[in-house]
Amino acid sequence: MNPSPCQKGSHVKTQVTRTVYKLYDCDSQRLSSPATVWRLLREVTRESWNTRLGDSVSGLPGGGISGFVWLREMHISIHTWPLKRYAEISFSYCNSQSVPERIDLFFTNRLGAAWIQTLNASRSSARAEDALAQRA
Repeated sequence: MNPSPCQKGSHVKTQVTRTVYKLYDCDSQRLSSPATVWRLLREVTRESWNTRLGDSVSGLPGGGISGFVWLREMHISIHTWPLKRYAEISFSYCNSQSVPERIDLFFTNRLGAAWIQTLNASRSSARAEDALAQRA
């Protein structure tokens, strides 16, 4: 099996991109539900990728939720702040991978957000160890 360009030990020049969605004025009940965050992560990954390596959802002090999914292609994190009615969703991916089209609307609708801000950042690395390495 050929190593993924993001895999530790790969010497392929790697382009790592991070897309962050900041959702404002969300439904606070949805943001405080571990089950809702879990379903959201499962739904978004089921639609687009099938190389799940691991995941986790846990509650935080103050009622927030953090959830993570590790995929061969990327990883996704969700952090919620119900009292502020705010959520942040981050996709980190390598090379030609990208987030699904209109994923911003998916999150806006599912979390009841009034508005969303999208941030993108990229960086290159001659060695994948300097980038987001796949967990073995």
